[in-house]
Amino acid sequence: MSDPIQLLLDDLVPRATAGYTVGALPAPIEQALRERCSEVVELPTLDSDAQVSPRGVIAVGDVAPGAGQSAAQAWARAVTDAAGLLETGGVLLVFAPAHSVFSGLVDGFRATGGSDLRQSTRRFTERLTALGLDPAVHLMYGDPAAPRAVLRADIAARAGAGSLATVLLAEALSAPGADDDTSPLPLLSPEEAIDHAARAGALPEIAGGLIAAVGGRGRAVYAVTSDAQPVWADPADDGAVWVTSYGSVPRATTFEHTLRRLLERGDLPGFRTEAARIGTWLRTHPDAAGLDRVAFDRLLDVDGAALTPVTTTATSPDPASADREDDTVLTGAWHRFHSRLGPLRFDLPWPQLTTDDALITSWLEMSGVAGARSATLPHPAPTSVERAVDAIDRAVDRNALLEQRIAALTEVLEHRDSQLMVREASIYRLHTQLLDAIEKAQAAERDTAQVRGRSSYKLARRLELLTQPKQFVRAAGNKLEKQVRTIRRMR
Repeated sequence: MSDPIQLLLDDLVPRATAGYTVGALPAPIEQALRERCSEVVELPTLDSDAQVSPRGVIAVGDVAPGAGQSAAQAWARAVTDAAGLLETGGVLLVFAPAHSVFSGLVDGFRATGGSDLRQSTRRFTERLTALGLDPAVHLMYGDPAAPRAVLRADIAARAGAGSLATVLLAEALSAPGADDDTSPLPLLSPEEAIDHAARAGALPEIAGGLIAAVGGRGRAVYAVTSDAQPVWADPADDGAVWVTSYGSVPRATTFEHTLRRLLERGDLPGFRTEAARIGTWLRTHPDAAGLDRVAFDRLLDVDGAALTPVTTTATSPDPASADREDDTVLTGAWHRFHSRLGPLRFDLPWPQLTTDDALITSWLEMSGVAGARSATLPHPAPTSVERAVDAIDRAVDRNALLEQRIAALTEVLEHRDSQLMVREASIYRLHTQLLDAIEKAQAAERDTAQVRGRSSYKLARRLELLTQPKQFVRAAGNKLEKQVRTIRRMR
């Protein structure tokens, strides 16, 4: 089975060529050279007294310094001498351990060896150029004993988050068995480390080993996929597509990267548009008809107009079952997207108390899926210390917000209770006054009726009329008129 180092040397070293190895080389490089070359002779150094003939392949590794030499001087002398022994058209390979900024912190990013020559990609290239060489530098990632990926330095320097190079690199280092470290929970998962480095333009700074090729140039990316199959990729001359060992794909970033950028900007309308777009694509596009699983980090977004699945050996779509449900496929895709958000989950443009299930439900509804299907898949466990800390911090923040909400509601209820007590007392007082007023009115009506029924009241009324002649005449006239009308009716 081929690995990235073997694939690289297959492209660099002509088969059946005789070669030298100078100094100590990592085991995978030495083994790959022996499988590729007809003969490999190990030389600890290239002394001037050594009787050696030119050969087509010379590999220089960690050279032991001689008397009065530093490690850097011994290495530079070995590289210069090796270049002088190289046959015309031959290939010089120079190895150096890299100074990985993640070494010892992240699984899959352990630097090779303990050499004093450990250096950055830029410094390594400058030193070779100063020796009059024109190297093509490749970076090794993963366990030094079995690298999982090799990227050409110029590609690694330009590879941004969501590019095909970072997708393949993340897949290689996240594959089961990609690292022999038995740590149950790394500080950072390889995917998180690659994402952080790619966003900072620092993929070359996290490599664990460096290989420079003088007289040959390898492809841009070599990787081992999650099912232990090798894959390579190289940008086409026009720069519009990637040519890979499994076909061609557009040179674009992933759909997950598009969604993350929208969330980072707080562009909710744009996110809603893209969510509707992925739902429509899955239901109607021919490329989606054969998918039983969809991963947004395995979909290339070509200028916001088309979506293309990345179909490596490991990410080939499962054959679609006859009873495939689009809702279930989208549910799994949104759950995976949510699990990969990391710290971005703290800055989403939704209320902080929105639960994960409610959040995924809203995304599914944007994609045209009923929200009731959002909770059909379990949430994955944290894959790194950073994710675990994020989960704890988020739970603490949610608890603090809930406590603040409860305290605010309690204060409001207490204030309302006091207001209700004041209102109750006022209503009781007004009700008592109303009953008292009704009782007094009824007593006044009874007293008035009694007074009007007495003969003294009637006599007083008649005397009052006598004291007022005009009213008396008017009253007498009205009474007489009534009697006349009564007599006329009787006729």
